[in-house]
Amino acid sequence: MKHYWFTPKKYGCGFYPSSVQGWIIILSTCILICLVFFINIPIEQNKIIASKKDWLKFFFDFFLIHTFYIILIKDRVKGGVKWRWGKSKKV
Repeated sequence: MKHYWFTPKKYGCGFYPSSVQGWIIILSTCILICLVFFINIPIEQNKIIASKKDWLKFFFDFFLIHTFYIILIKDRVKGGVKWRWGKSKKV
């Protein structure tokens, strides 16, 4: 029996963590995205001073992190990552 880290939601393509490993993956991904933001986007005196090049670097890094995240968890979601319409009740 395979241990799943995430449980799918009833509607849509979402899922939520159902184990400690799932929470660790979610938190580490959020921390990585915050680090990438603070590395790529200069902040001086509580104002964001960033050029288009800085934002482009941030979005590229964000895309890489998000892609790696999806590749890592796609086999750890019970039933897989797919669109769900909910369960219909037959009368």
